[in-house]
Parts: sequence; C-alpha cells; structure tokens
Amino acid sequence: MKQNTSRSETTATFQSETFSTSGCVFLGVLAALFFSVTFITNRYMSLENGNWIWWSSLRYFWTAIFISIILIVIRGPSEFLKIIRSFRENFFYWTIAGGIGYGIFYASLCYGSQFIPAWLVAVTWQSTIIFSPVVLRLFGIKVSHHIWPLLLLIFAGIVLSQWSSKEQGNVSLSIFEGILPIVLAAVCYPIGSQLVMAARSGRYQFIAESTRQSVRDPFACVLLLTLGSMPWWFVVLSVSTRSLPSAAEVGGTALIAVGAGVIGTTLFLWARNRAHDGFSIAAVDSTQSFEVVCTIFLEFIFLGSLPTRMAWIGIILVTAGIFLMPLLPLMSKAKGRTIK
Repeated sequence: MKQNTSRSETTATFQSETFSTSGCVFLGVLAALFFSVTFITNRYMSLENGNWIWWSSLRYFWTAIFISIILIVIRGPSEFLKIIRSFRENFFYWTIAGGIGYGIFYASLCYGSQFIPAWLVAVTWQSTIIFSPVVLRLFGIKVSHHIWPLLLLIFAGIVLSQWSSKEQGNVSLSIFEGILPIVLAAVCYPIGSQLVMAARSGRYQFIAESTRQSVRDPFACVLLLTLGSMPWWFVVLSVSTRSLPSAAEVGGTALIAVGAGVIGTTLFLWARNRAHDGFSIAAVDSTQSFEVVCTIFLEFIFLGSLPTRMAWIGIILVTAGIFLMPLLPLMSKAKGRTIK
C-alpha cells in the first residue's frame, strides 16, 4: 500500500513538473512568433532607407503608451499608480535594468539590422541561448550540465541554417558590422530579464515588498523596464541630429511595439516568472531560437523564398532541441537523477 502511494506521488510530481516546464516552453515559443515580427519589419524599414535610431526609440515610446493603457483598463488606475510609485522608489535600479535589457539590447539589434538580412539577424540573435546560462551563473543560479547537449543541438541547427544562406551568397561584405552589435544585444537581453527576476525574488533588500509584488505581473515588468529605458533613448536622440521619422517608421515601430513589445515580451516574462529553477529558465530562454523558424516562414510568405535543404536540416535540429527541453526532467528522473 505504501509502495502504491509512493508511486502515485512520484507520478503526480512528474505530471506537475512536466506541465510547468512544458507550459513555460509553450509560452516562450508563442513569444518567439511575435518577436520574429521585429526582424522582418526592421529589415523592411532598412530597405526603405529608414534610420535605426527612430526604429529603436519609437518602439519603446509606443510600448509605454500601449502597456499603460492595458494596465489601466485591466488592473485599474490604482494598480497603475502603484507601479509608477515602484518605479520612482527604485529609479536607478530600473534605469539600469531597462537601459541594459531594453536600451542597449534593442539599439544594438536595430543598428545591426542595417547591414545584414533578417534571417541572419534572427540566426545571430540565437547566441543568447549560450549566454543565458552564463548570465544565470553570474546571478548565482546553477544550471544543470544536462541542458548543454540540447543547447549545442540548437546551436548546431543555427550554424547549419546560417551556412546554408551563406552558400546562396546572401551575406553582405559588412557582415561583422551587423553581427557584433547583435551579439551584444544577445548578452544584454537576458541580463535585463534576470534583473527583473532578482527584484521579484527579493535578492536585493533595497527593493520594497510592494515592488516585489508588482513585478509578479508581466505587464508591470514590461512597463518598469520600458520606463527604465527612457533615459537611454532620450540620450540617444539628443546626441543625434536626424530628420523627423517617416510614416513607415512610425507605423512599423507601432506594429513592433504591439507584437514584440507588448504581446511577445509579456508572454516571455510570464514564462520566465513561471519557471521554478535554473533549468526551466534556460529552457524558456532557449525557445527564442524558434524565432529563426518563424522568420524563415514569414520571409517565405512575404518574399516568396524557401530555405535550402541544409537550412531545413538546421530548422529540424533547432525545433528538436526546443521540444526536447520539457522532456529532459522526466528522462533524468526516470534514471534516478533530478535536474536543478
């Protein structure tokens, strides 16, 4: 009888953990679909001779407006003002978190998008799956070594996709001008996301309890990071003497703000907030590699191009790595090990 009870408890644990990790991965993949809108839209504005400073800054001005309206309507004016007070009380913290996680991240991404095509932006951006476990270690969170084979599988798929496109002759001579800024963006984004989680977990004593409660809401996280990035954007705009943005830039950045800034980022932070350990966090971060798949399909829809055979092999490897993530805890527990 005792043995049956133990077996039932073990089964319940499996189901609970599988649902938790699977749910986080599903939300991450869904966020990746909305994030991929960024690559296509930025590339379009680049081809229209737009300016990266307007693409990057306008997105977050739009995001601040949209997310504020959503919070006021859904959570109520009092909750919205509570979040504003939380931002004011920890102004420097959120300025650092937003400046790195949104400011430097997106400015670097937009700058690099001028020099390389959308597929290469999406592929290069996936280096964040390698940097994410490193960032977690810097914050004192252990990531199991069991996750590395899947990360390497995803990375191998990325390299195959990139090499396939290189053989087609689509890589410009200014490739390094685009790649290096995007690698910088891939480092900054998980730092910003982890600073949000650090505020929620109570890692820093100067963060008030009311703020810790606020950042449990993914909409609040987006607003706090967006407001924190504003000083960065004002500095960037003040040091540049540019003409006013075009109608295409205003409309394109509004589309990115809704798709990636509001929907995609909220889903991603929601998934990260649901993650219960280093493995789950890294699994959520790795779902960003699905952006490559989404970008390829969007380019096919709008530009009519299909991936080569080698690129399809890369896509399969990336997809396999993503969907094996939730199964890894079960496979390890079946062998008597626990992933932490």
